[in-house]
Formats: sequence, structure tokens, C-alpha cells
Amino acid sequence: MRYFVLAACIAAASPAPAQDGGLCKDYGNRAEEIMRMRQDNVPMSTVMGYASIDLLKELVMLAYREPLMVFGDKNMIIAKFRNDREFDCYTAFNKGKKKP
Repeated sequence: MRYFVLAACIAAASPAPAQDGGLCKDYGNRAEEIMRMRQDNVPMSTVMGYASIDLLKELVMLAYREPLMVFGDKNMIIAKFRNDREFDCYTAFNKGKKKP
């Protein structure tokens, strides 16, 4: 059931940009959900089935490059993955803006 809810959230991700980096927050949410499934050892093919757009498929591939945490804090690697993806998004989002 938990994976069904996560899959629904991933599938509902909109590729349309939002103002003020709202897209980056959504991107971070998807990244976290995908990495959580990765750390729960859900098969990549299952997660790929939920990825409705290419951007989400790229997130899945990035997540599955990361090692599966058997020992240690899974939440740490999940949070790091999310923060790294949000950083990438905000960096790209702000490249087009003029600096004062």
C-alpha cells in the first residue's frame, strides 16, 4: 500500500514549471520518494514503471546508482539525495536570472 501511494505521487508530478522554484520543491519531493523506494530495495523496474516523464526516469537512474544502505542511517542518504537534487534544480532555475 505504501508503494502505491508513493507511486501515485510520482506519477502525479507535473513537468510544468512553477514560480519561485516551486518546481524545485516538487522535484525534491519526488527525489525523496524515489530514494526511499531505492532504500527499501524496491526493484528498479518497478519504480521505473511509476516514472511517467523522462525527468523522473532520470531521478530513478540517479537513485539506483547510490548504494543500498544495509547498515546505517537510511534517512541520511535519502535526505542527501533530496538536497542534492534540489540544489541542482535551484542552480539551474537561477542561472537565467540577472544578478543585482
